[in-house]
Amino acid sequence: MEVGRDYVNTRKKNEDSSTPRTDQQARKRLDGKFQNESEIIRSLCALIRNHSESLCPNGWKLHDKSCYRFSTQRKHWDSAKRECKSQNSHLLIINTKQEQNFLIQSMPNKNEEYFIGLTDRESEGNWKWVDVTPVR
Repeated sequence: MEVGRDYVNTRKKNEDSSTPRTDQQARKRLDGKFQNESEIIRSLCALIRNHSESLCPNGWKLHDKSCYRFSTQRKHWDSAKRECKSQNSHLLIINTKQEQNFLIQSMPNKNEEYFIGLTDRESEGNWKWVDVTPVR
């Protein structure tokens, strides 16, 4: 039983009698670990950024976690909607001014007309997006 008490007392003495040198060594070790982890995180971020472009199919553009493609095929709105659905996508729904600016800059031919996912088919003049959200 006496050994157990001495062990506990010895631990407390070591903890209480820490020297500036051991504190500096501990800080250096922590700084080194932090720096190493920061480098790993930076590398992972760069890797994700580089591979994010490949998340979209060939010929599509990535913007804010979504993929976009301007079709050069001339079709009626319903045919264009079906074509998008066959590619596991949908006609364009514009949610933000930033997205709209990206689309304007990305248009391959600004003189062409492109369908977007806006319709008033259910009620003339009552515009809704293809995901049925009303126009804001």
